[in-house]
Amino acid sequence: MNEEPTLRRELAQTLLGDMDRLVDELKADICAHSATYASGRPVSHDDLRLTLRGNMEMALIEFGRLPGAEHRFEAVAAQNGRLRAEQDMPLATVLQAYRRGGRVLWQAMADWMRDRPPSQQHLVGDMAGAVWETIDRFSSAVADAYRLRTLELEHREASRRGALFEALLDGRAGDPAVAAAAATALGVPRQDRYAVVVIAQDAQDPGSPPDPGPALEAAGMWSFWRPRAETVAGLVRVGPQDPALLAGVLRHDIGYRAGI
Repeated sequence: MNEEPTLRRELAQTLLGDMDRLVDELKADICAHSATYASGRPVSHDDLRLTLRGNMEMALIEFGRLPGAEHRFEAVAAQNGRLRAEQDMPLATVLQAYRRGGRVLWQAMADWMRDRPPSQQHLVGDMAGAVWETIDRFSSAVADAYRLRTLELEHREASRRGALFEALLDGRAGDPAVAAAAATALGVPRQDRYAVVVIAQDAQDPGSPPDPGPALEAAGMWSFWRPRAETVAGLVRVGPQDPALLAGVLRHDIGYRAGI
């Protein structure tokens, strides 16, 4: 007779009844091993506790094959991954916390198994493997959702920067709201010396637009570039530099036909 399913169910039910202690132990363990979580920023301690409780409950329900896990296991993991991406919590830190959770669950399982009859002790390895398999599946779903949400956020931010840049080129820099939003999105001061540059694309190689950014950065000038019809337009932060340096880098150092 295969006793493992019964033991898994009993263990899950036992640990679900001891949830407060397990969550407290896991929260303390995570904060002891992560200065980021311990600081309470960007994930507050209340947020962390609530998430840990939900994650542990779902992991135990899945591990014990108890009712209620249908279609929710991956959904809960994905929700957590998206949330941490939106909070800009480093993925490595998030996954480390899940490994700490696996350790706490594994230790609780080992303590529980020590009190089982000798005839069941041979199942310790199988039970431990099942615990880590559950944690690995949950962590993988979290990581996948985190990466996807990060790409979505990056695309959204890139689109926003592009739209604000186009607004500047269309002559709306005099609008204080547009200027402030553009400066924030592009990460530059609102008050400074800037130049708008238009570079002609190579008609023979339209798939490889000019990229003067690295050369300008080496010369101490920040820039942002967007392709347009047969040209590439850019905003260059000249700052205290002589504008002639900008022209020299573009036309002489890297050989672009440019209008400033």
